[in-house]
Amino acid sequence: MPPVSALDRRAILRLIATGAATLLASCGRPKEDIHPLANQPEGTLPGTVRRYATALPLAGYGRGVTGLVVDERPIKLEGLAAHPASLGSTDPFIEAAILDLYDPQRLRAPFGPTGPSNWSALAALFREQLAPTRGRGVAVLTGRVTSPTMLAQLAAARTALPEMRHVSWEPFDDDAPLAAARAAFGRPLLARPRLQDADVVLLLDADPLGPGPEQIAHARNWSDRRRKAPMHRLYSIEASPSLSGSMVDRRQAAGPRDLAAACHVLAAALGGGSGPLPTLPPQLERLVRDAARDLKAAHGRALVIAGERQPEAVHAFAAWANGVLAAPQDWIAPVSGDVSPHRGGLAALADDMHAGRIGALVVLDANPVYAAAPALGFKQAMARVPSRSRPAVSATKPVPPRNGACHSPTFWRTGTTGAHPMAPLRSRSRSSTRSSTPAHRPLSLT
Repeated sequence: MPPVSALDRRAILRLIATGAATLLASCGRPKEDIHPLANQPEGTLPGTVRRYATALPLAGYGRGVTGLVVDERPIKLEGLAAHPASLGSTDPFIEAAILDLYDPQRLRAPFGPTGPSNWSALAALFREQLAPTRGRGVAVLTGRVTSPTMLAQLAAARTALPEMRHVSWEPFDDDAPLAAARAAFGRPLLARPRLQDADVVLLLDADPLGPGPEQIAHARNWSDRRRKAPMHRLYSIEASPSLSGSMVDRRQAAGPRDLAAACHVLAAALGGGSGPLPTLPPQLERLVRDAARDLKAAHGRALVIAGERQPEAVHAFAAWANGVLAAPQDWIAPVSGDVSPHRGGLAALADDMHAGRIGALVVLDANPVYAAAPALGFKQAMARVPSRSRPAVSATKPVPPRNGACHSPTFWRTGTTGAHPMAPLRSRSRSSTRSSTPAHRPLSLT
């Protein structure tokens, strides 16, 4: 492309024509027929917008949304004001979810090694290969499961296949906070901070306003507090820039060693430490001293939040500090059905796959080849499994057999938010999915 100063009128017109031609080419007729409704529902008119309450899962947790449907086809997703996880707002994950529904590479039927297949053939394959083994050497890998329906079906599968192995895994897991709570309280618990009730907040490599299942709720509570009451006093110690770090009053970059040392100094300032204290860099030392002073002064309205990437010891310190400060924070039991460590479970599964001890692998709502630690060699491990299956939205990765995964706005199922309320995840438009396959299709293994 010539420099801007060298562009004349003809060159500009050529660029405009090229852009217009590209735009027209991208708006060509789709490679399928779109038929109008044969039986128009009573009381409806073509082009009328209907709104339906539904929910979308992120990392296993449901978040309420409102689906806008025109002529039985979803066109947009908005926040559901009555749902505690969205409160009428959206994030990039919700906004982009509608694009997956119309992805031309999305699988619409099971795909076997020899080409397109069907659900009956998949069930026959399962009966033939899995039932005689009683589940020996069979592994089911899922993401975080909070759906009571899915949990019940996994329990039924374990009844039919007593030796079946179920592994839950998410790239961003709760292993460290659950282990810290188990050590502190004797049982696994998850912290739910109430940002709207805190006057002073210390973030230990935490990003409550960043991407995650509770991003929308935290951001809404954050903004409500700033509109209705004096703003928080915010401190952040983090290893890399974050959305929350950009909002704080004082921020200090620190690596894992300095952050752990800062926790020791904070513990001593709050009355829980003894013995010699580690030496901190001057800027970090000043921030820790000022944060400890403000936290103690705001007793009952001071909060310490540890990030997901931090080890168990940092989460244990945050739990202890919040107890000392009587922090505005709730503790709830995990809503997922499996609280075993995600990283350890996946690592053990990968080791058994490498060793040839897994004869059949079923992957549901997970992509460890893409997101797991490279050291596990999960792609190479899958190549050693004789039989494997994964429901997939996209057909771009050749892992036979593949089964078309149902898109969230197009089916009924149950889900749970991170704060316990049940959220029905429902289908609204069969025509939008071009399939009548239910989300949870029971497969007889007997």
